[in-house]
Formats: sequence, C-alpha cells, structure tokens
Amino acid sequence: MSPTLQSIIIPTGMLSITSASFYFCVGLTKKRVPVWKRNATFWFCRSVSLTGLEKRAKKIWMEKLGYNEADALIISDYQSLA
Repeated sequence: MSPTLQSIIIPTGMLSITSASFYFCVGLTKKRVPVWKRNATFWFCRSVSLTGLEKRAKKIWMEKLGYNEADALIISDYQSLA
C-alpha cells in the first residue's frame, strides 16, 4: 500500500471507529437513563477528556444538565467506555 493511500485510510479508519464507539455508547446510555436531555449528546462527546467518574458526573451531568447522582454516574460510566 502506498504512503499516500495510507495517509488517507488510517486517519479515516480511526475517525470511523471513534465515531462508532461514541454512537454506540450514547445509544446504550439513552436506554439506561430515564430522560435524555437536550444537548446531552454534545456534552457526552465534549467532556470525555475529564478524568474521574465522580468529577465528571458532578461537574457536567449534575451541575450543568441537572441529572440526579445515580443517572450522572451511569452516564459517566458509559462515557468511560467510549
């Protein structure tokens, strides 16, 4: 395989796998949480870089979007899978 072709296929494949992982985890989370609030998918993808389940659950899901602690921990756990 030529280097030019590799420079196209490898990043496209990595982006596809990452997108599929997020899509799958968001779908699983929507099934477990009673109410999926507006803009929750955006925050799901954006806040993955925060470390620690409890920190992410409190800062994003409880303070910004108003989820209760149990739902926030469920969402945060599925974020870790993504």
